[in-house]
Amino acid sequence: MSVLTLILLKIAPIFLVLLLGYMSFALRWVDTSFIGSANRLVFYVAMPALVFLNIAGADFSGGLPCREILAFTAAMILTTAAGYAAGGVLRLANPQKAAFVQGALRGNFAIIGLAVVDQVLGPEWVPSGALLIAFFLPLHNFASVVVLSLLGSDVEVHVHPLKKTIAVLVKSLRNPLISAIILGVIVSIADIPLPGVLTDTLTYLQRLALPLALVGIGGSVGEYRSGGHYPVAAASSFLKLFLLPLFAVIIGIVLGLSGESLVILAVFSGAPTAVASYAMADAMGADRDTAGSVILVTTASCFLSLTVILTVLKVAGFT
Repeated sequence: MSVLTLILLKIAPIFLVLLLGYMSFALRWVDTSFIGSANRLVFYVAMPALVFLNIAGADFSGGLPCREILAFTAAMILTTAAGYAAGGVLRLANPQKAAFVQGALRGNFAIIGLAVVDQVLGPEWVPSGALLIAFFLPLHNFASVVVLSLLGSDVEVHVHPLKKTIAVLVKSLRNPLISAIILGVIVSIADIPLPGVLTDTLTYLQRLALPLALVGIGGSVGEYRSGGHYPVAAASSFLKLFLLPLFAVIIGIVLGLSGESLVILAVFSGAPTAVASYAMADAMGADRDTAGSVILVTTASCFLSLTVILTVLKVAGFT
């Protein structure tokens, strides 16, 4: 069996669970109320439990993952420049360009990225992925806010740019995942013992996180308006699914990354556009239909693109 087929078979279950969520919504087995409730449970409880447990148990004595952070940051900067250039070539108006560029930057690595790491590398590598989320999540939130502040049509952004940007960043810091990351780091560094009953409870919740989150994403995708912007979305998706991970992997290799660390960097960089980008685009005056289209296209295409990327890394001998 070829390497390509083996990797595709490992990633396929994630896609099938996503498809189950989408079909359940399309067939009206579940409704908007259920999807909203499931997403809230994942966002406020299950995913924070997963991230907190994995970071609280992480060992920071070996230092921070500086090479991964540097590679991801540099790749985002290069992709942002490419997105601005591509938006100019396509003659996109600023609100549409804002959604176009944000879609190329903001990845769903907290859910789909971790799920792929779990399937491809095994659960023992999930803590390493969760540790990177602690740094990657604030980075891409900040990048998204900057892009949307510069290009969005929200009047308040242009009248009071600093005030609006700070308000959005402060709101981002109230993200339950950010809170879970901060608490996890404190517990790990201070070596605070956790009561057994708390650890067992959080362990049950973290087992719920990825499957329920995937079903919720699949169902949520059916709600997004596309406005027929699929050609533009396809261009943004190419930047997100291929160019960003290409930059990240090349820079990572130059910095000496290899093996599982390089795989995690590639998976996180090549994750589909985050579902939250739709709400942020709408709130900051970007074209929400384009944002919705990018989410649809990247989510539908990411499993093939990730399979190709991981296969190339494997065949080339980097993993």
